[in-house]
Amino acid sequence: MNIFENAKAKAANPCTNCMEKTKAAIKEFFDYLDCNHDGNISAENIYYGMENMKDMVYPKTTTTMINDFVLNTMEFKSSALNIIDF
Repeated sequence: MNIFENAKAKAANPCTNCMEKTKAAIKEFFDYLDCNHDGNISAENIYYGMENMKDMVYPKTTTTMINDFVLNTMEFKSSALNIIDF
């Protein structure tokens, strides 16, 4: 079960820590990367979005890192990620 499907479980069993802040942060970052607002982000969107971020704690991201992330998380060989995949 992913965190977005957790809303159904939350209705049945209310909890005090259902990752609401995490879901909001993931959605905000996804919206930042989805520049054309088509609901999908590609490796190119992620790479250029990460390049434009200021004061990153982590070292520079590489194309290999981004491509591996997209290839390992995408479904149906779409070469893009939707919010559920992300």
